[in-house]
Amino acid sequence: MRQTFSVTFFLKRKSQQQDKPQPIAVRITINGESAELSIGLKCAIQNWHQKFQQAKGRSEEALTINSEINDIRSRINYIFHQQLMHGESTSPQIIKDIFTDASRTKHHLLSFFAIHN
Repeated sequence: MRQTFSVTFFLKRKSQQQDKPQPIAVRITINGESAELSIGLKCAIQNWHQKFQQAKGRSEEALTINSEINDIRSRINYIFHQQLMHGESTSPQIIKDIFTDASRTKHHLLSFFAIHN
């Protein structure tokens, strides 16, 4: 079965804060199903190139943002292709969980006390 797959970067605009830098998010889409996550970077609206899904210009900030976007895109593509090569079922949420390492068990301070006492 043929799958459609895309990775799209965009600004999550907050209507009341148009003059401040906006958070950059990524949307992973497979066969029309999507998952979104923030990448932890911000960019001013006037410095964002929507068509190219990256920051405009050659400033150090723009180059850093674009480098990080390229790295994230590569890692998401790698995860998707690894899932396909291993014959595992995949969805945007699965890719998001692998990318964010959400499958790893989170331990809280109280659970460590319970284990060691």
